[in-house]
Amino acid sequence: MPARCPPLDPAVLTELAPIGRLPRVDANGCMPWLAYAAPFNYRETRPRVGIVVLGLGKDPQVTQRAIDGLPPRITLAFASDAPWLDRWVERARARGHEVLVMLPVQTTDKPLDSTLAPLRADITPAENLRRLQMVLARAGTGYSGVIVPTTTPLNSAEPALRPLIKEISDRGLLLLETFRTGRLVYQLSKELGVPYSADAGWIDRQNDAGEIVANLQALEDFTMKNRFALAVGMAQRETVERLIAWSKDIEARGLVLAPVTGLTECLDLCADRVRKAMTGGVR
Repeated sequence: MPARCPPLDPAVLTELAPIGRLPRVDANGCMPWLAYAAPFNYRETRPRVGIVVLGLGKDPQVTQRAIDGLPPRITLAFASDAPWLDRWVERARARGHEVLVMLPVQTTDKPLDSTLAPLRADITPAENLRRLQMVLARAGTGYSGVIVPTTTPLNSAEPALRPLIKEISDRGLLLLETFRTGRLVYQLSKELGVPYSADAGWIDRQNDAGEIVANLQALEDFTMKNRFALAVGMAQRETVERLIAWSKDIEARGLVLAPVTGLTECLDLCADRVRKAMTGGVR
């Protein structure tokens, strides 16, 4: 099961590249997604529910409130083009949160959420890798993984997608897919040893307190029935405030709040990599 690697100097998980700091797997196999995992009992038998707050970093007040007010087991995801992204990541990590970075991706039905050049199905693998590394370098260090945050032509374009997921694997990161519409991202993640997760739905499609509360109750009901659930919400003040109130007594309602690493599938090659990391590179 996932667990933290042996204590490490963060520098051994960082590659100093011309474009900035990039995550890397250390010589003994420790991966950033393990090293930066929040404390959690992976043998926990109570139903696990997780929340990821998306799009942080653009509104400083909402972002700081989320970092300070939300419990550490709620995962924080930052927009790839957020000003001072690496500093926000450091602040969130200092408060104990797991951190993810949202990838800018090609869309077909709505404007881009990021001002950065998106990952696309119709450009060369080399250009996609350059764009991916630029995002990773902006975030610095301390984050556990990345998010494919919306439906995208990439999700069905294996020639474009495979090199990107290989790079995510080589960097020792996890992958969260939202708006999952097919199996290719999951299949490639499993093949290439990337820990994978997908959300069960949104809590705040409408920025309305009553709807958010109702959706959180529906999420609890779903979790009690299915034992595991991960949902996402946006970086909105109403969402953050409702989550702060909802999470205070969650264990009294029979659930345990889990970070994204506690709701991530890691099988086959991924599990082999974890075993190697936990034994310092010795199988």
